Amino acid sequence: MSDNLRRYRAIHQALKQWYPGEPSGRLAQHLTTLAAFISGIVGSKSSQLPSIATKMALREGRSDSRQ
Repeated sequence: MSDNLRRYRAIHQALKQWYPGEPSGRLAQHLTTLAAFISGIVGSKSSQLPSIATKMALREGRSDSRQ
């Protein structure tokens, strides 16, 4: 498992513990996005979007949106 994915999963689990029950629907999407952004910021040690995108564990979306 890559470091990016391991970091993302740890952050996602930490965020989920603050919600009663299992998040679903739009809340689950927002939680996933928040965990990915936090993981990218921590991994890249930068707050610039191109740097964050290179360290995100999730590779969904268009590639041109990360340039």
